[in-house]
Amino acid sequence: MSKKVGIVYSRDVYESVPDPLERLDKRFLGKTIGGLIEDLRYKIERLGTFALLVDESKLKEGFESDISVFYMFPLLSYLEGDEQVIHTLRTIDEDGLFFNSLYSLEASANKIRTFNTFKRCCIPIPETLVTYDLDEARNFIQKYGTVLSKPEIGSEAMGVIPLEWDADKGKVFCSQGRGQISVTFDDRIINKNPRFSHYVFQDSIVLRPPIFLQEYIGNDHAEPRTILKIYVLEDKVTSGLRIFKVETKTLEENIISYNDLVCGASQELLSPDDISSDVSELARMAIKAFGLNAGLVDLIWDYKKGQWVVLEVNNDDFGKVRDRSERIAPLYRDGGTFDWNQKLAEALCDVKK
Repeated sequence: MSKKVGIVYSRDVYESVPDPLERLDKRFLGKTIGGLIEDLRYKIERLGTFALLVDESKLKEGFESDISVFYMFPLLSYLEGDEQVIHTLRTIDEDGLFFNSLYSLEASANKIRTFNTFKRCCIPIPETLVTYDLDEARNFIQKYGTVLSKPEIGSEAMGVIPLEWDADKGKVFCSQGRGQISVTFDDRIINKNPRFSHYVFQDSIVLRPPIFLQEYIGNDHAEPRTILKIYVLEDKVTSGLRIFKVETKTLEENIISYNDLVCGASQELLSPDDISSDVSELARMAIKAFGLNAGLVDLIWDYKKGQWVVLEVNNDDFGKVRDRSERIAPLYRDGGTFDWNQKLAEALCDVKK
């Protein structure tokens, strides 16, 4: 075993359960992120390559070894962490040892950088506005009627709020449940926390720049609202997942997020043969735009444009690991079409099949 693979992970999420599994399937009680990490290590070593788990304690020591390639499991836990940990991660990245570079992971986790990357690479996305100009934000909401306000860094719809233009009142409202909350804008203080796009003051929601707005894409009432999640590894589409939900009466319930499968959504597994060539090409383009070797691309059907558009590129963050575990159970099996860990292990070990 001359080659070594390092799996970089965070201890604080190792024992975490990635979803309220007991509401989805009793068979998955107790399943943790640590279990997925150990499963990846097992599959790497079964291929004849030594795999070492590298947590924060090793990174704080200025971790050095003869590891050939590092794979980072949860990313967002590190971005606001210990300076020594961050320094070590930067050093590893500068040496080109990450399977997915730290720069690429950070860029794809940031919605503003994602928007700029997609725009530069001419990748179709929903109509989007990033602005510090409050009048420009109001005009965008008025033009599209219904939009989503998103934080700069978020996961699984956390911090996402639906905004609507009330033409009769000439005002912006946030739809929550069956009611409306007034929305105001404040440019006196630039928002310094990328995880929050707004705050609540008295009976209003206050938006502060930078403001990230994206057109809300519904459906044409003939088909359910559909999201595709396409797995891409080393420029090849390995599998996919179709998640769909019949539109309900409230916008909040229509946002397909981490709780979707216990809130009325359905899923369908997709093999590479089930995925159209235009979707495959778009997913590959999105991954390539960030320089990633592996990722999960979210797409939505834009019925007004008559095409698929890209929402974001995901990685193995805390909020994303469910897309490679219980969401695709019970077909998540060793060596199967939908076993992301097996395919990832082969790539990390340079096993060509």
